[in-house]
Amino acid sequence: MEIKERLIRPWSQPSGIAGRIAGWEMAIGKDPLNELVAELLNLAGHEDVLEVGFGPGTTITRLAEATSGRVAGADPSPAMLAQALARNADAARSGRVDLRLAPAERLPFPDAEFDCAVACNTVGHWRSVADGLAEIARVVRPGGQVLLIIRADAGCIVKLLVDAGFGDVRTSKPLVGRRRVSAIQARRRAP
Repeated sequence: MEIKERLIRPWSQPSGIAGRIAGWEMAIGKDPLNELVAELLNLAGHEDVLEVGFGPGTTITRLAEATSGRVAGADPSPAMLAQALARNADAARSGRVDLRLAPAERLPFPDAEFDCAVACNTVGHWRSVADGLAEIARVVRPGGQVLLIIRADAGCIVKLLVDAGFGDVRTSKPLVGRRRVSAIQARRRAP
């Protein structure tokens, strides 16, 4: 295994002690990103929302504050599932938050289940971006929105979103803390 892969692995496939530390680090200072997500989604207060790759669960917490609808998530890491469930224990017990162990490419939810979906800094960790976006398109209702926050350029993602069944694609480069990110928003086209 290359040194770069060893250094990145705790953040892309969190497990063990290194994964728990990575989750703790991911949660620190995430408030500006979570506020950006809430602002860009512009939730009316009753939407059902999915986060793909919820990590330590801080965005799940913010989404649960922004909507009275169901907030669900999928993440492939048992370590992140444990942290997110601990962070959102009351909401999970009440059924308002539903967190599951699954990769983006195999979301364990029925078709057209959500009004919107969000993925923050996780797209680059998916095994297949095209398959992950196709799954998001499957679980988002027609007319529903997707928001992807990535650290890279949005160029190749836009085409993949259109191919997956999204339209009205908009990109922006908001500042989060001292770093610019790419924010990609789109609407699910009717089948």
